[in-house]
Amino acid sequence: MSFMDIGPRGADSEGWLDRYACRVVELKTGRSILDSTCRAAISKAFKTIYRAVAFDIDGTLTSPEEVAIDPGMAKIVRDLLLRSVPVILVTGRGDTGIVAAGSEIHAGSQVNMHYLRRLYALGNNGTLFLSTPDRDPLEIFGERNSLGPELQNMDRLRQRLEEKARKVVGGTSYAVREKGRSFRIELDNEELREKVITSLESDAKKLSELAGVQLRVFRGRYGQKFNIDVAAFDKNEGLGLVASTLGISAEEILRIGDQGSEGGNDFDVLRSTSGFSVGAYCGELEVCHPVLRPGLAGQPLTGAAATKQLLTEVLLFPQLSLDPETFAQRIDSLRLFEGKAIGRSRREDDTLQERLAVRLRYLVPDLGHPGGELRALAADLYDPLSGAIRMREWELLQLPDQHPARFLFTLPDQQRWKDEAPRSSWSMFSDTGLLLRGPMYYYGLLEEDPLGSWAEADVVGPNGASEETPRTRSVQGLRHFLGHCMKFLWDARLTVKVLRQENADPLRFKVVLGILDNVRNILLQALHAAYVIDGHAATPRVVRIFVLLVRHMEFHYRFHFHPDADWRMCLAQYASLIRGVGRAAADLLRAAEFIPSLNEEVLKWRECDSFLQNVSAVQIGLHELRQRNLLSDNRLRPNAFVGIASGGIELPAIASMLCRARDLPRAVTAMAAVSIYGSDSKIPQGVRSGSDEYLRSVSKFQQNLCIFDLARKSLSDLPVVIMDDNCTTCRTLQFTRDFLVYSGADVVGAIVVRFPSANRAEQMAMPGHGFPDPEVLFAFVRGLVAPSPYARLLTLGPDQSSKSRRYLDSTDVFDKSKDRIKRYLKKNNPRAAG
Repeated sequence: MSFMDIGPRGADSEGWLDRYACRVVELKTGRSILDSTCRAAISKAFKTIYRAVAFDIDGTLTSPEEVAIDPGMAKIVRDLLLRSVPVILVTGRGDTGIVAAGSEIHAGSQVNMHYLRRLYALGNNGTLFLSTPDRDPLEIFGERNSLGPELQNMDRLRQRLEEKARKVVGGTSYAVREKGRSFRIELDNEELREKVITSLESDAKKLSELAGVQLRVFRGRYGQKFNIDVAAFDKNEGLGLVASTLGISAEEILRIGDQGSEGGNDFDVLRSTSGFSVGAYCGELEVCHPVLRPGLAGQPLTGAAATKQLLTEVLLFPQLSLDPETFAQRIDSLRLFEGKAIGRSRREDDTLQERLAVRLRYLVPDLGHPGGELRALAADLYDPLSGAIRMREWELLQLPDQHPARFLFTLPDQQRWKDEAPRSSWSMFSDTGLLLRGPMYYYGLLEEDPLGSWAEADVVGPNGASEETPRTRSVQGLRHFLGHCMKFLWDARLTVKVLRQENADPLRFKVVLGILDNVRNILLQALHAAYVIDGHAATPRVVRIFVLLVRHMEFHYRFHFHPDADWRMCLAQYASLIRGVGRAAADLLRAAEFIPSLNEEVLKWRECDSFLQNVSAVQIGLHELRQRNLLSDNRLRPNAFVGIASGGIELPAIASMLCRARDLPRAVTAMAAVSIYGSDSKIPQGVRSGSDEYLRSVSKFQQNLCIFDLARKSLSDLPVVIMDDNCTTCRTLQFTRDFLVYSGADVVGAIVVRFPSANRAEQMAMPGHGFPDPEVLFAFVRGLVAPSPYARLLTLGPDQSSKSRRYLDSTDVFDKSKDRIKRYLKKNNPRAAG
């Protein structure tokens, strides 16, 4: 769904709205004037952020006088569902006709049944609500609930309606059917229907007294039958109840019908500034707007053509993040999702271990068949909680004392373990082994430089006073880090050259993986630092580092998994690649010499820091998006991948690497400076509100998009995938989606590494927080291969006024992974860890 240069979001948007309103007045009154009331209503209709779409079925989703869903309209519904837009069918049909429509939408669109959880229906003119259950999404509209007040004296009421109909139609066939909390009279022609309605209206008071509630009469048509529905509840009231179920307001539902004229079956629903008619419309200027052609001239569009045009012009931003007030009603859905996600996570781990076992089998033929022993060896390559390469103590005995790998990782002298902390800088002990990540890897968590303390430069505060620079904003700290990295890269290159002359074995395979992991970290930290220094712009320096990162990812992936990757040839290529990384680090170090301070944090802790987990999430996300035809297969039309800088900085590079590896159209990659947490927050308030202020923020946020393809200025009209590490509340994801769609991108989904767990229930229910809509997980949001590592908060602590402590559990823990690394840092290098 792309936006045009001219239209409600074009350069002359106000003029376009003037002309649209003027044409609506002309169509409804015959006068060619600009009515202020109509202009205000049209402006609101096109500037409202819609969270869902309500469709009439007969005449809107079907062709005239047909019962079956039009295949073209089924595809429109499919596209909405795939983008996580809730679709509500609003109809006079009963449950049988609605289930048939749902089945036809599924058959005509070929959408996965999982997406049908976002398909709802209001039947019997608003008195019946149908949805597809989370527990069994294969049962279309399996959950049914009656809405509205119950009618009294049902038998007597039916007899009275039959008498009324018989008196008018005589011998002509008719039928009176009970429809839950309403009645339907079916007739063979429109003229008889109008006569019966006149008779009913003349007896309205007595009928209402008999029913015990105020009854209303509605017109409708189903196939060749002309219907009259008698009920105390209408579609509009039912839509209000559905809106509250979705956690939105009724005005945030875009309403599309074809019988919007006075007395029409859709009149009540479309009698709203959010109502658009793709057929007949009423004469009121503020509601039930016709859909005009792109040039705003000629007769209004109708049917499917009108629906398609309208969906390109309105702001359709479905909720990804739900308000905490609705959490109690949705927690069970989140628990059901978590059960499925954990099962899939285990299967993905098994798949990765199988691939690593095959790689080891071909790399070291003496290890035998890739069965149980090799699988165990593959599973032991990585520390499962941090993503670091893990060595066991007995493996250290196999590495000669003078091997350059010992000096590279500053592996501790085994004789000194008893006397003092190892104080290694590029490795550290965990509780189960030695991690080939050390204090230098987690530089942003340190109090002091492990290779010599730095003096924090003072900066001038807002009141002219001197204040200490936080270490993650310290230019001096960045310079020290880059200096240490350059030495590591030099030593790593020498180590790789030595390893190239040696025979491959599991220990040396681990050493190379450890070097790859640390060089990867250097590139990621350098990319983010350059991105900050250069003002979030795609400067040549930033693009150069990103290209290096993609090249490194390609080598990293091939060395990991390609069974035919030759040991000596690979290491010769890698030595050359390390030299390029060293040049990039030197260039960034020179740039850092000329800046007085940093405006935001660098060298930060990355929550999702497992290369294998990140690759696994992107692989499965790309596979599932391709399966659903959401990604382009046309080599002339690339796919775009936008990483959220605060957590998804590595993921676009992995996507670019995988697109090349799988012979997909090239990837256009970008990064968005979006954050909702901490002092670097760049998201306006009211993500879920859709207020005018929020919309203004969305419209201005394009400048925060850094596209690594220097020839491209925007992602307009490209399929776009958003990428991030976590989706704990989905507010960051929702805002990023909103500003990208507003700027013209077709956001087809998101790939997120870690899934939210129900153990965060207390945090999710906190005022102002919220939670992901469970229905978008495994639908709009893909990947999700590991649980978020957060501690369970059983009860809210007493110190809820402190933002820094409100997430902590009774043991003062929130992020279990981060706390674990801090504990290791303190054990291994107490002075640096503080």
